[in-house]
Order: sequence, then C-alpha cells, then structure tokens
Amino acid sequence: MDSKLAAKTGVLVETPKDERCLSYLVSKKGEDAVCDAVAQLAGNRKPYVSNIARILGVEFPDSVQLTPQEEGRARLRDIKAILTKK
Repeated sequence: MDSKLAAKTGVLVETPKDERCLSYLVSKKGEDAVCDAVAQLAGNRKPYVSNIARILGVEFPDSVQLTPQEEGRARLRDIKAILTKK
C-alpha cells in the first residue's frame, strides 16, 4: 500500500487500518517521535504500526481500529465481484 506518511516515517503500512493507526500516532505523538521509535526497534522487529505504538505507549481507540462502514461495504462489493467472475 502506498502511503506518503509511511514513506516519511519508515513505518510499514499494509492496510487501510494501518494507515488510520499511523495517522493517529502522528497526531498524538508527532512525526519526529514516530521516526525515533522506528529507530529504537531492537533485533529483528519490523516497524509495524503495532510495534511503534507499543514503544510510544499508545493504545488506539475503537474509532481508529474499526473499519468505517462504507469502507467495509466497498470491500465486500469488491470481493463479491471477484467471486462472481470465477
């Protein structure tokens, strides 16, 4: 998934939820703090949003974690279209 914010911070963003969570992290802690947290990762840990949130001590509210209804419906329509083609 292409994300300008992910490219700036070095955080791995693979889903729309990851994008929402990263935006929330940056809004709460700032872009510099997120970049610093990426640099603090120890060992083979990858810069997933969940790892960065853990380092920064941030928990995501349901409003950020849950997929908005319209987005969910759009994804279901896409899946149905793929399944009907087979």
